Amino acid sequence: MEQAGKKLPNGMKSRKKTPHEWFELQDTCAYHALFDQDKVVWPDITSSPKFSLVPKGIYVEATAFMIDTGNKSLLAILNSRVAGFYMNLIAPKLGTGAIRYKKKYVEQLPIPSPLNQNISGKLEYFVGTLLENQTSREIDKIDFQIQNLIYQIYELSNYEIQILNNS
Repeated sequence: MEQAGKKLPNGMKSRKKTPHEWFELQDTCAYHALFDQDKVVWPDITSSPKFSLVPKGIYVEATAFMIDTGNKSLLAILNSRVAGFYMNLIAPKLGTGAIRYKKKYVEQLPIPSPLNQNISGKLEYFVGTLLENQTSREIDKIDFQIQNLIYQIYELSNYEIQILNNS
């Protein structure tokens, strides 16, 4: 494509004139500095919550979204059964059973703020422990504790917890 914004043979403009190379962003990227911070990232299409904590300086390639925070409590909530259940209700599904985790749907998740400091501290600890190399048995035990803390945050009844665990 021409950098100068010339027209294509069919009369359409190729792109607006910029000083950038063809492989660079067309416009100035106002959020570029956010990549130099810890962030939570997730894929656009997934069958369950797959939010990850990504350290500063790592860039997301391909279709993914990010939140400019390293908050491990938020990471736990986003990866919870509660969030997965809710996303399954509000986000579009694909024929493969996967769900579109587009930003506009993730923004609708009911994230309590502020979090109880005691619960938030425990979530931070457990997520930090999960981020270390653990055996699958340890991961299952820690995940069980995280899910129970999240159930407390949302004040779920035993019946509601049973629905989540069976979904």
